[in-house]
Amino acid sequence: EKFKYILVDEYQDTNEVQYQFNKLLASKYRNLFVVGDANQSIYGFRNATSEIMKWQGSLQMVRPSMT
Repeated sequence: EKFKYILVDEYQDTNEVQYQFNKLLASKYRNLFVVGDANQSIYGFRNATSEIMKWQGSLQMVRPSMT
């Protein structure tokens, strides 16, 4: 009930744990909006990967907009 809409900025710097956490938070209402640019990923040292931008299909709740 508390998290009906979720916005994640700098999504390209998300790691696996953060990805799973976002997926869990968004599972009830499926209102997840993420913003990111794979060319600006800078947190590889903490296992963040811009490849996470390609995982969005597994969430089955987002519509990608690659502009």
